[in-house]
Amino acid sequence: MRFVSFLTSFLLLATVLLSTGAHAQTAPTARPEAQQQKPAPAAPVAPAAQAKPGVPLAIEHAGADAVGGSLAYKLKDLAGRSSLFQLSTADEKRIKLMVRTMEEFRDRPNEASVYSVVWVYSENESTLKYFLDVESGLVFAGTADEKAQALLSKTQELASRYGYLFE
Repeated sequence: MRFVSFLTSFLLLATVLLSTGAHAQTAPTARPEAQQQKPAPAAPVAPAAQAKPGVPLAIEHAGADAVGGSLAYKLKDLAGRSSLFQLSTADEKRIKLMVRTMEEFRDRPNEASVYSVVWVYSENESTLKYFLDVESGLVFAGTADEKAQALLSKTQELASRYGYLFE
């Protein structure tokens, strides 16, 4: 029953993301008062202070379960230490991993979690997000490291396949 609830929540999230993006293309992007308040341009950054090379990546996690939280933490940790990715919260071109987790069974809260990961490409926060891929499954307490590595490997494959979007 919890899995059906999880699946329903996931499909609702995907529908909202896709419909919000369609609305963003047809609606004006900013209100007139918001257009008047433009921030001052940022000062140029010295080459030594520029961010490390790599694909800009944002990881968002929703869920309060221990195993799922561990998976999200390990994803962020591995991505932060990798030379292939640059963790980013800036409003820029990036790949976003939207991770949602919940306990597999309430009676066994720290053994396994059901997870869903949606990969999207984001030009910026005010434009349509482009769906890249989705994966769902189970992660166990002892396999969170391996699952995080597998998810980041898939992220790198997607970044290579859709690399032209960053040009």
